[in-house]
Amino acid sequence: MRSTTTLIIALIALAAVQIASAQDETDVRDTRIALIARTAPDSIVLRWGPSTALGWSNANTQGYVVERARLTSNGTIDDDGFVMLTSEPLRPWTLETFRQRVTERSPFAAVAAQMLYGKSSGVSDPSDEIGSMRDAANVFQNRFGIALFAADNDAMAAEGLGLRFVDRTVKSGDEYVYRVRVAPAVAIDSVSARFDTAAVYAQAMASEPAPAPFDAKALGRDRYIEVSWGRELGRNYSGFYIQRSDDD
Repeated sequence: MRSTTTLIIALIALAAVQIASAQDETDVRDTRIALIARTAPDSIVLRWGPSTALGWSNANTQGYVVERARLTSNGTIDDDGFVMLTSEPLRPWTLETFRQRVTERSPFAAVAAQMLYGKSSGVSDPSDEIGSMRDAANVFQNRFGIALFAADNDAMAAEGLGLRFVDRTVKSGDEYVYRVRVAPAVAIDSVSARFDTAAVYAQAMASEPAPAPFDAKALGRDRYIEVSWGRELGRNYSGFYIQRSDDD
């Protein structure tokens, strides 16, 4: 009899890049948007994420504008220019929408909902005003990081967080430039984030498969097995599944 046990090792890829880059910002309000594309002959998947917790919070309210321009045969943008692909900016799902769509098969989407709408834990010492502010800031930063982590590991979580869009109106072989920007705020104050615009090139064609893990090793230790593989794959994956086969 053969059975398979699947273990999930979740490694933060895009989330880690965003959080790390946030620490290099000269102003906490300055937020970059990272954008990547995954192509197929009949569709192009876009995934993006903000670089700061403040930007994430602001963008959840303002929404993301997704635009596309088709490239001509000589590499210039056609006469139609950039066209908005949704009728309104993309925002996270409501809590009710999460409740309708999330199942036991989508645990990361449930995590995403918790980061958006869950109650924060209490501060360590409510009488310590400075400590309470620090605790609240840490909780806010943790919510941001975990939300991006969930989006990296599940398409439904990314869509629910307003960080994913699938363009199904492409023509096979055509080349496009996509832009993602945050919609303007109704009111701007001293704590409003300042955003850039992300852009990515994509051609409607089959994507090259991601490289397989290499240099995999399994070493027997005292009462456990140590599994390792090459580190160079980090930017191609958001996580790895490790499968173990038990033969009777």
